[in-house]
Amino acid sequence: MSKFIYNDERNGSCYLEFQFCDTGKPLKNGKTICDNIRHWSDNSLYMDWDDFNEFYEMYGDVFGCAIFPNGERGCDSCGVNYYGKEETEKIVEKLSARIGEEYAALLPWLKIAEKNGKGFYILGV
Repeated sequence: MSKFIYNDERNGSCYLEFQFCDTGKPLKNGKTICDNIRHWSDNSLYMDWDDFNEFYEMYGDVFGCAIFPNGERGCDSCGVNYYGKEETEKIVEKLSARIGEEYAALLPWLKIAEKNGKGFYILGV
């Protein structure tokens, strides 16, 4: 069973949102700009907060390259994480070889983000 759902399947608000970046300027001075981000997008994927620890144990090495609003890098389950074009390409490459069935819905979604060339966000709880 997939650990990802769509917006119309949510029950409450305790989810991490994997959201496509749709702005041409997601960064300013090496820092993620949060002004244009709107939560609960219908084309986002959602992961229940309770599943994130397991996900991060398995794939934290892949997703630890996000750019934060303060310019630092990592992965923050409670904040805004931006993955640009290059990070997205690397994530797709790494996950293609090892993603588990319960997280497999993420890979085609990431390939769309890769094709769009603007990257994506993980918006924390």
